[in-house]
Amino acid sequence: MKKAAVYPFDKITRGLVKFRDELDFQIHSVIDFIFNIAEDAGENADGQYAGIPIMNHVERALEGVDTLIINNSDAPIYVEKYMKIYREYEIDRKWKDMVSTASKKGIEIISVHDINDPKLKEWLLQNEIKVKTFSKSDEEIEAFIREGKKTEAVDQAHRVAIYATKGCVGKYTTQMYLLKALEKRNKKVAALISEPVARFYRQYDADPIRLRMLDDPMRYVYYVEELAKYADIDGNDYIILADQQSITNHYLIQEIASKISLLKAYHPDSILLVAGYDDDANIRDCIDIFRIYCDGKKPISLLIPDRIEVNYGHYEVKTEEEIEKRKQELKNKFNIENVEVVRDVGKLIHQMTS
Repeated sequence: MKKAAVYPFDKITRGLVKFRDELDFQIHSVIDFIFNIAEDAGENADGQYAGIPIMNHVERALEGVDTLIINNSDAPIYVEKYMKIYREYEIDRKWKDMVSTASKKGIEIISVHDINDPKLKEWLLQNEIKVKTFSKSDEEIEAFIREGKKTEAVDQAHRVAIYATKGCVGKYTTQMYLLKALEKRNKKVAALISEPVARFYRQYDADPIRLRMLDDPMRYVYYVEELAKYADIDGNDYIILADQQSITNHYLIQEIASKISLLKAYHPDSILLVAGYDDDANIRDCIDIFRIYCDGKKPISLLIPDRIEVNYGHYEVKTEEEIEKRKQELKNKFNIENVEVVRDVGKLIHQMTS
């Protein structure tokens, strides 16, 4: 893969655009049939022009590319509001036209998620369209765990855990900024990435959806535990694990059991907690969870985003005054010395090592 088009312009694509310097391929264009058409993907993602157009014209978007990366084939996280919009814009038909066009051009198609819809799988088969995924069978997952348990741990890397008070406040973004900051200091870094894009960064895949966490929560814990062990054996100076969603606010007992068990099994040396602007009760709950399950540890820092998603694809950018006010509120209320903006997580490296 040398030059790729990505569909659609969602959270996953924004991350790929924002951290494109960590990729070993070029993002040529972004395809979206509804949102942000004719914008520059870089300017939308982080305010920096990238020369990556967001287009609804498939033929133009695919010119010169060798790969089409697909992040979903349905409405974002199956929210009825967006599913209605997708139906109005005939996204099902347009999606099929897009992959058909790519297939006819000989472009490799990669889906970051497994394709489980029987009707869609049948349609792809009938039209002889090949879509590559990174799926793992139950047998592969269990074999990885068995082999890992035979291997002796070395426990030499500094383990960082990134958690959040709620979803979409910047855990993955924090992880990637910290990865870049450590690499600039010539450190060897492993990122255990819970978003479905680890392969693109040549990192360690800890995607709970691909690994079917809800089907077998403890198996997921064992898998990530062994993944961290291999990252340690590979000679990394740092291992960075970013949780998905929040460590609180879960309604399924499987998720709660998995997250708490993984927190204990991973046994972080440093904890970072990403918070929002209206979630003080959740911050307190998270701090209590760390104290109870991490031998009395507390986060070395709270981090806050400089923008908040207020609607799908739409963000409220915080002013410097709002950011500084929130920082001071958090320092005073939770007696935590370090509060930084997510993009400045590199400033905390000294606190981690000391």
